[in-house]
Amino acid sequence: MPKTMPIAALIAALLVHHASVAESSFVEVAGGYGNSAQATQAYSAVDDIGEVMTGLAIKRATVVGSSANGGRAMAFALDHPEAVDALIVSGPSVPGVPFSEDFLKLLSPFGESVVKGDLPGAIAAVEQCPYCVAAGNDKAKQELMALLRARPHNLQMRPLQKSGVSIVARLSELKMRTLVIVGDSDHDNNLNHARIAHQKIPQSAFVTMKNAGHLPYLEHPREFAELVIAFMGRR
Repeated sequence: MPKTMPIAALIAALLVHHASVAESSFVEVAGGYGNSAQATQAYSAVDDIGEVMTGLAIKRATVVGSSANGGRAMAFALDHPEAVDALIVSGPSVPGVPFSEDFLKLLSPFGESVVKGDLPGAIAAVEQCPYCVAAGNDKAKQELMALLRARPHNLQMRPLQKSGVSIVARLSELKMRTLVIVGDSDHDNNLNHARIAHQKIPQSAFVTMKNAGHLPYLEHPREFAELVIAFMGRR
C-alpha cells in the first residue's frame, strides 16, 4: 500500500476486499457537489444515499460518512437497516446533539461567508481552521486547500436540501457493526459527538487516530485505509 492514498484508491482497496461501499461524503451524491449538477428541487441528502445504491444496483453496503455526512449515514442506516451491512463514520456530527458555544463561535466566520455567497472568504476561513487538519500536517493542509479552490461551489448554500431530524435518541436502534473514528486534534465539540455515537450504538468500536484533526483520511490516508479494511474484515 502506498505511503499516501487518494480517496479513489481507498475506495478501490475496499472493493478489492469484497465489500460494496456507498460513501456519503467522498462520492458526489448530493446535487451541486463535485461535478454533479445543482439541485433544481427539494431533496434529502439522506435519501440520496439510497438513490446512489439503487442506481448502482447495490442492495447491501458498508456505508461510510465523514462529519455531517457521518450523521446522514447513521440516519440512512436507521431508515434502511436492511441495506446497511456496517457503518464507518469519521468525526461524525450527530443530529440532535447540540454544538458547543465555542465551536459555533469558531464556525461563525465560515458560516457568515457561506450565507453571503463569499466563497473565497469561506475558503479563507477553512484555511485558518485550527482543528480541520492537525498542526504539522502541511501536505494534507495544502491538499485540502487545493481541493476547495478547485471546487469552491462545494461550500455554497444548499437552499433546496431538506433539514435533517434528530436521531440521537434512536442511535441504540443501530444493530449493525459500526466503527467511529476521530482525530486526537479535532475540536472538543466533534470529539463529544463521536463519543456519544459510540456510547449509544451497541456494536460500535471507537478509534482515535494520533496527530489528526477533523480529516484523518486526508491527513493519514494509509493508516485510515488500514483501519477501515481491518474493520471490514472482521465478522
